Amino acid sequence: MKISLLKFFKMKLKFSRKIAFGFSDLILLIALGLLALILPLGVRLVQETSQLEKQAVSALPTPLVLTPPFLAEDYCQSDSDCPFDKACLDNRCQPPSCFTTIGGECEEYLYTDHSCWLVAKPDGTACGEGGRCRHGTCLEPTTEAVINFKIRFDGVTEKVPDQKVKIKLVGFEESKTFEDVHVTADANGVFSGTFVAQGIKPSGWAFVIKGPKHLAMKFCHNNQTNICLGQGNLTILKGENNFDFTGLKLLAGDIPDLNGIQDGVADSSDFAILVKALDEQDRLRMNSQRADLNFDRLNTGADIQLFLKTVAEKYADDF
Repeated sequence: MKISLLKFFKMKLKFSRKIAFGFSDLILLIALGLLALILPLGVRLVQETSQLEKQAVSALPTPLVLTPPFLAEDYCQSDSDCPFDKACLDNRCQPPSCFTTIGGECEEYLYTDHSCWLVAKPDGTACGEGGRCRHGTCLEPTTEAVINFKIRFDGVTEKVPDQKVKIKLVGFEESKTFEDVHVTADANGVFSGTFVAQGIKPSGWAFVIKGPKHLAMKFCHNNQTNICLGQGNLTILKGENNFDFTGLKLLAGDIPDLNGIQDGVADSSDFAILVKALDEQDRLRMNSQRADLNFDRLNTGADIQLFLKTVAEKYADDF
C-alpha cells in the first residue's frame, strides 16, 4: 500500500506528540510520589525544631528586674545626673558633707555646682558691726585702709574655684606689694577680693594686678576700660575703699613653672605647655592644671584661643 509523503509526515508528528505527552505524565506522577514521601518528614522536622527552641528558651536565666531604689527618681551614676546642690553617693542623689568642719566663725562650706565652695554665712552679721570676715576669721574694725576690689579674668564667665592674685600699689614715691590676695568668683565670673593697706599716703596710686596665669594689668582709674600708660590717680583713704576694675580683663598666658614662678611674659615656652597639656597622656600631670587658663578644669582649644588673644594684644607684664 502506498502512502503519500505528506501523509507519512503527518502520521509521524502525531505519534511523536503522543509519546511526549506520555513521558510528561510519567514525570509528574513521579514528582507527586516523591512529594508525598518528603512532606511528612518536613512537618515532623519543623515540629521537633520548635520543641527544641521552647526548651532552650525555658533554660535561659530569669531576666534581672530592677526594683526600688534603683528605679527611684534620685537614682544616679555620676554627679552630672543630680541637681547642682547634690552629689551621686551610692547611686543616690543626696546632699554631701563637704568637710567635717565649717569654714570658720563667719564662713561656711556650701555644696553647689557639684563642688564645695567657701561662702559667707547667710545672715552676714557673724562678725558684728564694723567687723570683717577674712578666710573664716572675724577681724576687728580697723582704722587702716580696707580695699575692696573687683576684677575679671579673660575667658571666665561663670563661678569657678577661688584664686590668688598679686597686687602692687604704685605711688609717686613709693610702692607696696601684697602677695596671695584671695579672690572669689560669683555666678558671672566676677572676682571680688579684700586686703588691708597699712601706712600709705592717701592719693596718687595705681594698682598693678597679676593673676595666677595672667599678665599683670595696670589700673590708674576706678571703672577703667582702657590700658593705662601714665601715673595713677586713685585715692585710698582710711576705712572702706571700693574699686571696680572689671572693665579691663586680665589676659591669660603667663603660665607658672613647676615651682609656681611666672616670668612676666606670654611666649613660646607657655605655648608649649598648652600644646603638651592637650595630649591625653598628660592630663594627670602638672601641665594639665597649669594650662587650664579659664579654670574650667579642662584642657581644650579654648585655652589656646585665650593665649593667642593675649599675644595679639600684649606679651609682657605692666610691672
